[in-house]
Amino acid sequence: MKKIITSAILIVMMTCGIANAEKLQFPQGETLDLSEKVGVYDAENSFTVKMIRKEIDKKETQEKIKESLLNSGVTTNVEEATNTVTNIIKNTRIYQLRSNTKENYYQGILVSVYVKNGDKTKLKQLRENLEKESENIDLVGIAIKSYIKNIPLDIKEKDMKKSKKGIEYTEKETKADFENADYSSDLYTDTIIIKGKEGSTYSVFNTTQVAAKYFRPFIEQALRGMEK
Repeated sequence: MKKIITSAILIVMMTCGIANAEKLQFPQGETLDLSEKVGVYDAENSFTVKMIRKEIDKKETQEKIKESLLNSGVTTNVEEATNTVTNIIKNTRIYQLRSNTKENYYQGILVSVYVKNGDKTKLKQLRENLEKESENIDLVGIAIKSYIKNIPLDIKEKDMKKSKKGIEYTEKETKADFENADYSSDLYTDTIIIKGKEGSTYSVFNTTQVAAKYFRPFIEQALRGMEK
């Protein structure tokens, strides 16, 4: 299980060509219509995601998570922390967006996770404790830390917008450039937070800055028309 979680995103990127659609559905049912110019490839039916869904509920997997959290000393309530981590993994969706155009090929990966209001504080505390005890955690703990770290819990839900159907959301775009002696690369990240009554959906779309220029107009339009 620990190997599955740590390598899941990479493998899913290679196997999420299972189904092509124009609509993207977030974990709580909110839907984006990205038009015929953007292909949406859902990883839910991929071999990797099916395996994660199957493994996460097994008693053996639950015991491994509990053992890891207990031995690392990051929490005194191991049962609660295990349930929180399990719920987060279950409420994660992964998509690959691809350009439907003959001129150029663009792609990006969108990871979306639903977090209940009551779990947000618990996750933040668990993340802080995992950072403090980084020398004591095993591979399962490292995988959990990496997973939680990538959920943008620290972005404030302010300046909320509303879709035409009344769904509240906010966005934050970031760009970064990376250079070393051999090559340079760039990254574009679009963080979308959808606010619900009992929790929020945190979505992160990663692509290149060039590809972002292609996808951005379709995402903006789809968010304005988002429905459930």
